[in-house]
Amino acid sequence: MRGHVRTRLGEPRPGVLVSDGVTVTTTAHDGSFSIQPTGPFVFVTRPAGFTSENWFVPAALPEFDFVLDPEPDVFPHRFVHISDIHVGAGPRLGQLYPQPVEIGTEAALTRFLTRLPELEPDLRSVIATGDLTDLGLDEEYDALKSAAAASPLPLHLLPGNHDHIAGTLEGLVSRTGYALHTGDPAGYERHLGPRWYSFDLPGLHVVALDWHTHEIGLDHLVQDAWLRADLESVPAGTPWILLSHDQPWTSILDGLPWQPVATFSGHRHTSRVVQVGPTLHVNTPTPLFGALDFSPPSFRVVTWDGERIALRTRTVDGPARATFSVPEVPAAAPAPRAGATSCPARRTARPCGWPATWCSPP
Repeated sequence: MRGHVRTRLGEPRPGVLVSDGVTVTTTAHDGSFSIQPTGPFVFVTRPAGFTSENWFVPAALPEFDFVLDPEPDVFPHRFVHISDIHVGAGPRLGQLYPQPVEIGTEAALTRFLTRLPELEPDLRSVIATGDLTDLGLDEEYDALKSAAAASPLPLHLLPGNHDHIAGTLEGLVSRTGYALHTGDPAGYERHLGPRWYSFDLPGLHVVALDWHTHEIGLDHLVQDAWLRADLESVPAGTPWILLSHDQPWTSILDGLPWQPVATFSGHRHTSRVVQVGPTLHVNTPTPLFGALDFSPPSFRVVTWDGERIALRTRTVDGPARATFSVPEVPAAAPAPRAGATSCPARRTARPCGWPATWCSPP
């Protein structure tokens, strides 16, 4: 594929990264690029201060020009981190879960996204780190896209394990001993596009990966090679953050040219922030229903000031700063009757990485 990266006014943009998810190239002084894609898409790394309506295209196109639209380059930069929306839709929702059920819906997500500017002014975008859908079904992706289209803020999406279920809950143990399910990424790509990519915020490089397919070994070598190529294409030591559905392990972080200043993840339906070496690891609870650690529906407000990441946790319907508390330990439940399952009936009582038919604890 050949093409150019230009602004809406036709100005060439040299030094912009263009990739097929395997290799990374940089535009020349006239904004031109040439790449022989082997991945399903070709995408542009949107520079800070710009957005692009079509930031990725099918790799089969022989030519394409990426057009960048300027957007206010506000600094410090503030965005919202959410995860594990679990939008459910269609007949399977009623068949799998007792009603009413705590799970994401198109209406709930639309209401949340449209309220965000009222809840937190001066936000620039929303980052959602996977499990956007509950079963990876077409009707769920349709509901997700409908809610996303109503958002007054730009959305940066990446997949989680549930987005690759594609209607089946066949289990496996991953290459690192993680109990998960098989994955089919075709639905995510068909509906939403690239499963790993990068973009830039003011003074901050952002990288998104597909943690689930990496964990079960579908494409971990390709993702690892691309991540290194992406980082080696920006100035050494550039501050960067990693977006991943679950907290990235050594299988992703080891051997990188330099470590991220922060990682953002979900998957566990809990609130957890921990500093490990130079990296702040941020695991954010669910925004549309209660989490497994008894935290209320919540989201993180993230501020990047050019030197450090600052976090503020907000409940969706509550005080400006969330206060998470754990209730008293309940009395032991009576032993289940013969033939009964020990799985709790409520939707949020099992970790999102475990199929509904499994009763093992996290």
